[in-house]
Amino acid sequence: MAIFAVRLRSERKELSQVEILGKFVGVVGNYNAHIVAYPDVNRPRIAEEFVQSLGLSFNPYVAQRHLTDSTVLRNMGVDIGHSFLAYKSTPQGIGKLQVNEARLREDLNQCWEVMQIYGVPEPYEKLEELTRGRAVTKESIRDFIEGLDIPEEAKNNLLKFTLDTYVGAAVELARNMENTVNIMNGMEILA
Repeated sequence: MAIFAVRLRSERKELSQVEILGKFVGVVGNYNAHIVAYPDVNRPRIAEEFVQSLGLSFNPYVAQRHLTDSTVLRNMGVDIGHSFLAYKSTPQGIGKLQVNEARLREDLNQCWEVMQIYGVPEPYEKLEELTRGRAVTKESIRDFIEGLDIPEEAKNNLLKFTLDTYVGAAVELARNMENTVNIMNGMEILA
């Protein structure tokens, strides 16, 4: 989740710097229908106030629609709206997720391929030789580690690892995720 939070925060920051223009000047840009309907109203001022009240930058000068902006610009709001709804509903969906701890533990106990070897030359090749074409089990990894030419302390450390308890720096990274997101957003929080 931390990865997605950081990525979304970065995209949000980039999107917030895009100037989104809005117009309310009629199809060809000169208030034709507006002036006919209400000739005594200051249309440019009302149009500017209305567009800015929506959080958009007012675009007072537009040409009659043409192919360079007709499809993309007119549909940008739809895309942003759909994205906003998706982002807004994501926490609700995530809140409905349930972890099947028994199944996760079973999967981890069947996947002993992930192991960091300390100081062993060509560790990838040796693990590849161990794992190619055969299932890797806790026992085969144990035998492999015990047969390595490394100090006993390193062997003991490796033998203590289990895939459901060894998570590298994941805990620290998750704890620091909020600070990372806030720093990326320009709001460094001092602890």
